[in-house]
Amino acid sequence: MTTLDALIRPLANDLIAKYGKPMLLRVTDSAEYDPATGDADVYRVSYDLFGLVSAPERLLYDPGVVGSGDVQVLLGDYTLDIPPKAGDLITMDGVDWTVVSVQSTFSGEQAAIHTLLLRK
Repeated sequence: MTTLDALIRPLANDLIAKYGKPMLLRVTDSAEYDPATGDADVYRVSYDLFGLVSAPERLLYDPGVVGSGDVQVLLGDYTLDIPPKAGDLITMDGVDWTVVSVQSTFSGEQAAIHTLLLRK
C-alpha cells in the first residue's frame, strides 16, 4: 500500500458514507459444481455499506450498455475484502439490483472507489 493509498482510500470511504445511502452488497465468493445434480451452489459474502446513487454517465460506457432504468452507484473499496464484479447483487430501498459493469479507480496500487452500473 502506498502513502497515497493509505490517505485516499479511507477518505473516499468516509465521504461516501457521509453523503451516500445504505445498501447491501452481495459479492460472489465461489461456487461449487455438483456433477451428479448439475447444480452450482453459489457462496456470497455480504457487506453493509453506503453508496452514492446517480443516473449513469453514458460517456463512461460503451454504446448500448446503459439500459432504461439503470442506475450508477459509487462505492468505496476500503472495507471490501472482495471487490465487486458483474453478476453481484445490491439491495437498496428493499429492491434487488444486479451489477452489470464495474469500473475501478485506483489511488495508487489499490482501488479507492468502484463505479457500478446496476440493473433491476
